[in-house]
Amino acid sequence: MPFFLALATFLTSTSFFTYGIFKDDPFIYVPNGIGGLLGFVLLALYTYYSRLSAKDSLTKPLVSST
Repeated sequence: MPFFLALATFLTSTSFFTYGIFKDDPFIYVPNGIGGLLGFVLLALYTYYSRLSAKDSLTKPLVSST
């Protein structure tokens, strides 16, 4: 999943969660709260695995093609 799509999911869900809290409507804030939480998990996983892939790209290849 692209980073900006995950970021947009998190921001949209968080904003609608806040709107649902202000309107005191559980049909709005419950699913968007879950979506905001899952969006945060998605962003955390994205940053974790992007750091791992950056470390892997700095190592020498096992086989050189010369």
